[in-house]
Amino acid sequence: MKVLLRTTVAIGAGLATVLAAQLAIENAAWWLTGHMATFDDPLANAIKFGVAAAGGFALALSIGVPPARRRRLL
Repeated sequence: MKVLLRTTVAIGAGLATVLAAQLAIENAAWWLTGHMATFDDPLANAIKFGVAAAGGFALALSIGVPPARRRRLL
């Protein structure tokens, strides 16, 4: 039950982080450029998604992997 709860929380937090990071990057780019069509370039979209996904994946792993196992991995 503890593993299921940890996994559920990790997935939820990871997805929320991905969405929040994409929103923050898009908002920052809009703030700097001043127009809405900020990421029409596919490469910029891929970079935005990659950065957001990496943040979400890192948070999900930090929640999902138990502390004892994290110590063994290091």
